[in-house]
Amino acid sequence: MTTQHPSVLIVDDEAGLRRSLHFGLAQRGFVAEEVEEALPALRLIDSRFKEGRPFQFVVADINLPDINGLKLLEMIKSKYPALPVIVISAYGAEDTGDSVSVKHGDAYLGKPFRIDELTDLLHQIPEQRVEAVESPGAAVEKASVSAYVMVTVRADADVSSLFRGLYYMDNVVYCDAVHGQYDVVLLLNGASAIEIDQAVRRIEALPGVAGAEPYQIVAPAIEPAIADFIKDYEHNLRREHYRARLAGTAMSAYLFVEVEKGRFAEVFPKLYFMNGVVSCDATRGQYGAVALIQSPTFKGIEKILNEDVRMIDGIVRARSVKIITMYEM
Repeated sequence: MTTQHPSVLIVDDEAGLRRSLHFGLAQRGFVAEEVEEALPALRLIDSRFKEGRPFQFVVADINLPDINGLKLLEMIKSKYPALPVIVISAYGAEDTGDSVSVKHGDAYLGKPFRIDELTDLLHQIPEQRVEAVESPGAAVEKASVSAYVMVTVRADADVSSLFRGLYYMDNVVYCDAVHGQYDVVLLLNGASAIEIDQAVRRIEALPGVAGAEPYQIVAPAIEPAIADFIKDYEHNLRREHYRARLAGTAMSAYLFVEVEKGRFAEVFPKLYFMNGVVSCDATRGQYGAVALIQSPTFKGIEKILNEDVRMIDGIVRARSVKIITMYEM
């Protein structure tokens, strides 16, 4: 290792452990900084990189108050793949190390561990130049407008024909039959808001449609550093989850979220990076955000909704509709 005083970011909500690691690393020639949550860690990683003083290592706990540590690992590697990340946990299962490896983590340590075990790992990791990877298409924003449209269907409608008509309609990116408050959820894309509005009018005119509620997708009003991580994460990691959905290897549902006024910038990143969330868009209207969530079972989706999403402080209400399969007829 050629760097005289390599820098380490410690991410752990246990103040005592952070102090212990900070002191132990300093004794062994490292310079340590510490935070207790994942989002502040992302801000610090980004600011240090922009200052030309990137961290050489990140040591992150799995159980963090705001975002799961494995999700933090994914986010870091999506933008800074050469930045070594060592994951630590007192609650790891037998396959935790494998999960860390699959997400391109550099090492895993179960708590408790000795400081020398950690420093030995740090010394074994080859020194690399930490650079940000620009995601495909990130430099050029596509000039277009997108919107979700929540469609309700009349009881006497020919559902199969209606769904087929919606599925193949111009401007429709994808079309999902759902069970719950709505019957169909569409994602529309067009060159302008006028084109989207015209598409919604065509949907409302279809025989059997009782109503169509459009929610235009807008840029989330969040801090730039987190927005940059989201952009890279979308391009580099979200696709594999979407492929699983298409392959039918996971159950999926849409989540419609109302956010307390003035708290969107705080709530949105926590929702976006939550385990089980495949995509999350800021929208204009009653729902501040629309998310696609995924789990091997529908019980898992209910668990995400009740134990994770609804526990986020600042969410007023969260509704879900399960995606169901419509067969071609």
